[in-house]
Amino acid sequence: MPVSASCKIFCSLSCVLFALVLIFACCVLPSATPAQTELASVYGRVTDQSGAVIVDAEVEIKNVETGLATTFKTNHDGLYTVPSLHPGHYLINVRKPGFKSVTVTELTLNVQDNVVRNFALQVGSIAETVTITADDLHINTTDATVSTVVDRQFAENLPMNGRSFQTLIQLTPGVVLTPSTQYDSGQFSVNGQRASANYWMVDGVSANIGIGQNPGNGAGGALASFTAQGGTNSLVSVDAMQEFRIQTSTYAPELNIVGAALNTPLANLSLMPPFLDGNLLVGALGYVLNGIVNSYPETQNLLLGTLTPRGTHFVQWSSNICLVQSVADFGFRHLYFPDNTGYFNVDPATLFGTDPVKSLLAAQNLGTLKPVAPAYISANRYDTFNPYQASQNLASDWCAKGADAQLWTNEEPPFLNKASINTLLPYFVDGERSMQWVADRFNGLPTTPNCGEVLAPQPS
Repeated sequence: MPVSASCKIFCSLSCVLFALVLIFACCVLPSATPAQTELASVYGRVTDQSGAVIVDAEVEIKNVETGLATTFKTNHDGLYTVPSLHPGHYLINVRKPGFKSVTVTELTLNVQDNVVRNFALQVGSIAETVTITADDLHINTTDATVSTVVDRQFAENLPMNGRSFQTLIQLTPGVVLTPSTQYDSGQFSVNGQRASANYWMVDGVSANIGIGQNPGNGAGGALASFTAQGGTNSLVSVDAMQEFRIQTSTYAPELNIVGAALNTPLANLSLMPPFLDGNLLVGALGYVLNGIVNSYPETQNLLLGTLTPRGTHFVQWSSNICLVQSVADFGFRHLYFPDNTGYFNVDPATLFGTDPVKSLLAAQNLGTLKPVAPAYISANRYDTFNPYQASQNLASDWCAKGADAQLWTNEEPPFLNKASINTLLPYFVDGERSMQWVADRFNGLPTTPNCGEVLAPQPS
């Protein structure tokens, strides 16, 4: 899923819990995988010269290379849709008795193109044809997807090291190369995302590593994305490759989102510092601080100036280690001591509770957004890592915005407080309940929001 500056911090910390319990919950909403293919589509409307729609006009689109032609008719609104077109060169012919035919030639469709072509037919004989040469500039007006197409011309004319096409990926804005390691073999980062978050597809089929000790690019398939030498030769031969598209931001909603289940969502980071101190998962704060500095470089001097030498090591080392290593290195450590033997030389609660850090964290609050689908929130009342108040406020904020939200509270009492046992209860104890809720959404069953209870005044 693309990560904007306003959500980098949240996503970094959300995936901490996701990695810890290996379950779907807290990253479901931002990281749902779109069901995309390599096919393109053409849409449009057919009208007369006055702008009145023409019903039942025939729209024929023909692949120049294969000679395969398909014909569709406009509906009662004059609209037509031609889906599932393979990338290539096409010719479009639009005709209706009583009007001159219109032919568009040299129309090039790239992988996953969504092209809008409107036609205004002139009154006349259908035997007369108006021929138009298509331009090469396709402006996407159907969705907000940001992407770059690298076509066959580049593959044929640009030198490629090892006959592997990842060199061409660098032509995309926002792409930077990253060192490849056994834990993160993605080789490039898109708009600041982890290199291992890249999602690969060949002809609409997942081509991600889904086997092995280190899953690399995710569990989306069983075909390795790279060879042993780190190339893409096993993914697709450069001689067989026609073109490829790199989507870097705001993916199109290919599927209808029926709902999202969030177990212990990290909805309000500003509430967490007091809970993190001395916690098994105190290392998560290192991820938060790195996220703030990377997203807002102007805060670097302020934040790093509050760290002791131990704290500087804590933050720098956190940017290179996984959660398990973080627990081993920093688990149960305290953040602040008056004699500056902790990680901070000021109380983190004070630092996070004053501007500019307070405002930056407030911008990460999930409650400022309204979900586009029903949402189910599960949290433990005595969570010692992610405070219950964050989930309660999130449900309240979403309900106040008119969202379809349900808050489920796990009432298991505190147990081994600083070991974050209560953090895991919504996953393991209530995980089946959350999954059943998601299954009910797919089955079309009605939701059971409890906004009336959530918005009711709480006893003091």
